[in-house]
Amino acid sequence: MTKKIKSLCAALLACCMICGCSGSEEPPVQNVPVRTESDVDSPDDENYIAQLTPGKDFYGYINAAEIMKMDLRQDQSYTGTWSMMIEESREHQNEIIKEIAGSDKEYAPGSNEQLIHDLYWQIYHMVENEKKDSEEEDTEFIEGFIKKIEAVTSTEELISLWHELASGSGLISFYSASVLNNAFDSSEKVLYFTFVPLTALDELKDNSVKATQSRDDFVSYLRLCGVPADEAKERATRLIYMYYELTGYCDPLMLSGEAELYDNFNILTREDCSSMLKNITFEQLIRSVGYDGKLPDKIVVGDPGQLVGADSLINSEHLREWKDVCLINLLKNYPILLPVKYSLVGFDGIDPESTALDYVRSFLNREISEIYAQKYFNERKREIISKMCDDMVAEYRRLINGADWLTDNGKAYLIQKLDNMKFFIGTDEPHEVDPADAEMIGSTLLKTVYNYDRISRQKGYNELFSGKPFNGFDGMTPSTVNACYIPAQNDVVITAAILNKRLFDEDADYAWNLGGIGSIIGHEISHAFDSYGVKFDAYGNYRPDAMPKEDIQAFKKLQDKAIAYYSKFKVLGSPLDGKLTLGENLADISGVQCALSIAGDLESKKTVFESYARWRIMLMTDIKAKEYLATDVHSPDSVRVNAVVPLFDEFYEIYGVKEGDSMYVAPEDRIRRW
Repeated sequence: MTKKIKSLCAALLACCMICGCSGSEEPPVQNVPVRTESDVDSPDDENYIAQLTPGKDFYGYINAAEIMKMDLRQDQSYTGTWSMMIEESREHQNEIIKEIAGSDKEYAPGSNEQLIHDLYWQIYHMVENEKKDSEEEDTEFIEGFIKKIEAVTSTEELISLWHELASGSGLISFYSASVLNNAFDSSEKVLYFTFVPLTALDELKDNSVKATQSRDDFVSYLRLCGVPADEAKERATRLIYMYYELTGYCDPLMLSGEAELYDNFNILTREDCSSMLKNITFEQLIRSVGYDGKLPDKIVVGDPGQLVGADSLINSEHLREWKDVCLINLLKNYPILLPVKYSLVGFDGIDPESTALDYVRSFLNREISEIYAQKYFNERKREIISKMCDDMVAEYRRLINGADWLTDNGKAYLIQKLDNMKFFIGTDEPHEVDPADAEMIGSTLLKTVYNYDRISRQKGYNELFSGKPFNGFDGMTPSTVNACYIPAQNDVVITAAILNKRLFDEDADYAWNLGGIGSIIGHEISHAFDSYGVKFDAYGNYRPDAMPKEDIQAFKKLQDKAIAYYSKFKVLGSPLDGKLTLGENLADISGVQCALSIAGDLESKKTVFESYARWRIMLMTDIKAKEYLATDVHSPDSVRVNAVVPLFDEFYEIYGVKEGDSMYVAPEDRIRRW
């Protein structure tokens, strides 16, 4: 090609399978141009596209012409269907915010519109005036906290301070707690405690540079509090040493984040905590996170050793360090909102409107999502997707029952999960407006943010004894472009925002939608039956031994085959990590298998193949591609097409792909999930 080009990864067209292509030579890694303003159309483009066939590169055959037209903006390292949908949802949310902010209506106290309107203008004016209007009040507000922290003279007062900060302003300095389902009894909710250090403990332990950087950061915050330079450095160093000491108590896997949450779901009763903790009581621990309700009989922690270690450090010897933790947390959470005297962030180049939009979307995501869903979701969409989900469940039931590698007990276990699976489609019912929520908007933006943290935390704690089951939309709002499977609830969530015309068109052919949103729904259902999902039963209870061992071993053989198959693909000369991407790869195969089975005749199956390939368009720089290749559990988009479609016999029948073609996979090597 004659134009200026940058090489792009398999997320475009640049993937190849280096073996398993019976009778074919290894194809070269393909490069696709990134358009620049100096580029002009060239006949080479048409020649390149004309050479693509389904048997050579199905992803390119479907998408090359579209990718050739795409550009990367200066601020982008990638773009594609998914990022375009995210941008579109963001723009729709921004339009909602601006319409409400620009209105002179009198909104009901606590309503979505009132909160959006008032928060928007509070942020806008703060940035526009560079905090001048609130400087005096916010300085007094922060200095009030500093005085309370410095007044602490004992560990008992320290623990009381933790409670006051968390319950009054949402400030967490020790442990944080969230309400989760009991992993072993999903009908019960529990408080799950996680330690909140000022820096990543695993990095601190093994990286002297990180330790020095963290110490210097601590020094900066202490200096803002008026601590002399030498004293600030000495106190920051002692704080680093305290965290070092804590790492000695921690489980290395938990410390690194490699451990699975539910594999480390340690339930501790009051008696357990009383025997483990020497310096803090069970009640003090719970109150330290700002909890003010009825005391539970038990809590959950991921790492009991960390709990013991933290408790051992709550003493007069480390009182200064704990007070410094509070000081640093006070200034670290929202630096842009702090009065100038206590902030390390300036206002140069900050735009009032874009800042206001970003903050409102972040803090009032639920409120905006409810309005978004009213505008962009409808009952016809719900009806079509509900039917598709029903069709998928029925087809999965047939596929599971027909899987000859599963035992009867294994089939029964998976079918029970399938029959009890709940689908959350589009949006939930709007929440009941509480006029008291209007109190969230404080006299300054800084106070508003702390009010938000306090109110949100308290609402979360109110769920502990509510008796209400968790809703699939509790963790994913309708304006989020996503779909997911939640093992601990056996729920599939399909948001309003993912029902974008790039994936789903209510007026389109059913087969077209099957290749788009249908393949995603099938993908998410499949996660209920993967090596992690099967550890949870039909009711979301964690039962890692419930699936028969014979079925686990049989599935392991399929996994090994999938790892070997995907590891034959290369991206920019580097092999794909078939083990890292295993779960998502099998879910891709399963989703397409289910969609094809539902589609019916060959013409409909052809539509599924092409719809599935088309929505995975991606343009990415090679640097970002290399980064994703090393860290992302998903395969690059073209691999998710070119590795999947040749596994199905219909692909060969429809497109005339034959032995010797690059896309050809021998029949004995065609992996099926079921």
